[in-house]
Amino acid sequence: MRYDEDDDESWDEPGFDEDDDDDLESEPTRDCPYCGREMLEICVQCPACGQYLSQEDGARARQPRWVILGAVLCLGTLLFWMLLKL
Repeated sequence: MRYDEDDDESWDEPGFDEDDDDDLESEPTRDCPYCGREMLEICVQCPACGQYLSQEDGARARQPRWVILGAVLCLGTLLFWMLLKL
């Protein structure tokens, strides 16, 4: 999209209302508990630091390494046992 200098005149049209910007300021806000920056109350994740504000909204925790290693060892043992039976 090309910028035209004539577009500045569109702000003077009767349909443009400068008071529309005040609606954004009336939105309820709160402070992030992690970084302290102000954000909208409806946010589930802080736009500044990226932290989720509740456990339910946060990313799922990964499995501990010992669980993955245990599963791989069990599968390896089962495969080894099956190969010995042949």
